Amino acid sequence: MKYLERIKEQIKGKKVCMFPMGIAAKSTYQKLKNYGIEIDFFSDSNPELWGSEFDAKKCISKIQLSEMKQENIVVIVESLYYKEIKQDLQEHGIRNILRVYPEKFATDQFVMEHKMDLKQSMDAVLDICADEKSKEIFKYLVESWELENCPDNYFECIYEKNQYFDPTIVMLHEDEVFVDGGAYIGDTAEGFLKFCNGKYEKMHLFELDPGIYKKLNLNLTNLGGGGELLLSIRSFG
Repeated sequence: MKYLERIKEQIKGKKVCMFPMGIAAKSTYQKLKNYGIEIDFFSDSNPELWGSEFDAKKCISKIQLSEMKQENIVVIVESLYYKEIKQDLQEHGIRNILRVYPEKFATDQFVMEHKMDLKQSMDAVLDICADEKSKEIFKYLVESWELENCPDNYFECIYEKNQYFDPTIVMLHEDEVFVDGGAYIGDTAEGFLKFCNGKYEKMHLFELDPGIYKKLNLNLTNLGGGGELLLSIRSFG
């Protein structure tokens, strides 16, 4: 897993900050933690988050971050708005900014464990792709398996920011009822709220994992909107 080792080498001996402290960042935080990459603290531009904690990691202001010795810290940013965030941080004198793709850790591990079966599996995927664009995207992803270090913009040409809420397909109104049958920590719910400008009737969020459900509840305190938020949990066993 050369990509994982490269990331660990880049942060070795430094304090690691995650920016910003939104739901997506918290999801990335957990993925990095699962692969042995510890985040020391968060930072965010939102004053309401300063001093708050997630998993016992405190959030500081961007000004506080900029006042630290930059050679001693690495700021990890994984966001749809990476370009804009990176530029803003650089304008505040923050130099060591690193974009990490946690999904590549899992991909590298899978490739390493299933090398002998991959050719047949890749051919099967290409056979079921319904259009040429899908085939090209799949081939592009396969090429990334060989990369030890992904450039910041590697996936941008195939990445769709509006994964669930494409305005050319989905039209929302103020009486929408949103149901998420696997809400995780609320990242898709956050996207829904942004897309409808916080104007909706109800949200029903279901999460089966009790541990993840607790994190979902914590994150919901930062989710606004004028509608009624309903949460449900169902466990098996």
